[in-house]
Amino acid sequence: MTVKLVLGPDHTDILAEIFNMGMGHSIGALSKITGHEYEITFTLPKVSLITRKEFLTTVNEFKRMALIVQEYSGEIEGNAIFYLPSDAGKELAKLFIGTDISSDQVEKLESDAIIEIGNIFINSAISSLSSFLNIRVETKIPEMMFHDRVLSWMAGDDEIIQLNAHFSIEHLKLEGSIAFVLENESIKKFIHIIDNQLGNS
Repeated sequence: MTVKLVLGPDHTDILAEIFNMGMGHSIGALSKITGHEYEITFTLPKVSLITRKEFLTTVNEFKRMALIVQEYSGEIEGNAIFYLPSDAGKELAKLFIGTDISSDQVEKLESDAIIEIGNIFINSAISSLSSFLNIRVETKIPEMMFHDRVLSWMAGDDEIIQLNAHFSIEHLKLEGSIAFVLENESIKKFIHIIDNQLGNS
């Protein structure tokens, strides 16, 4: 029997606060990479609970979407996903790599740059999560997936805690999101940990 995860207002509030700190750390890291040449801002993260099928509906809105997937384990287990339309990924990659190199070079280095950017966002979010909730969480090496692989990988009814935070780099309107895929065995544990922090148990 599949366990359904239920997030109340208190849960979403505390997660939004945690992810807000993580986003702040991510933006700080990106600012260092770009040499503070570009103003980077972000909106307050919005936390929502969706199923994998609902997530795929979002993915299908884009012909091509770059997803950076990073497995995590410890007191909670699952996968963290940083995703954005591939065109936005190219713009981020150019900022990360530098604009003083040829288009051919950008094309070759683009995947590595996008993976590193996704790694920054994911690790900042997970670091804030483990620190705030006082739990041990370890991550594996991230990998990139594209639309065709995601369709099969995301099959199932597991729930996803989705973080929506829009960020912009100066005059470029770039939008990215993070989703946490919780394995069924981790759902009750995750809720219990948050409830302990809230003093609800």
